[in-house]
Amino acid sequence: MFKFKSLYLFGYGLILSAIVGILLGLFYSLQSTLIDLFWQKATFGGLLDAIMLVMVGLVIIISRHYFGPLPQNLGSLRLISNKRALLIIAMSFYKC
Repeated sequence: MFKFKSLYLFGYGLILSAIVGILLGLFYSLQSTLIDLFWQKATFGGLLDAIMLVMVGLVIIISRHYFGPLPQNLGSLRLISNKRALLIIAMSFYKC
């Protein structure tokens, strides 16, 4: 019985590790693509840079209004809905 539980836990951990690895690989691929898109080329021009700056600022202001200063401890997060939970998790990596 003990052997079965340890084998089950090992398999479960292996599957979860694979899922996390896939998600991290997708995140790093997206990050690399966005870096190449925005920072490797010449600047877009004054107006487009200003628009992008305003859009990023609005995202930060709106997320701070709903979720407070981030990052927060994972134990203190209140998950109100699935959409907000995903935004909280994504924004927990952002440091002000």
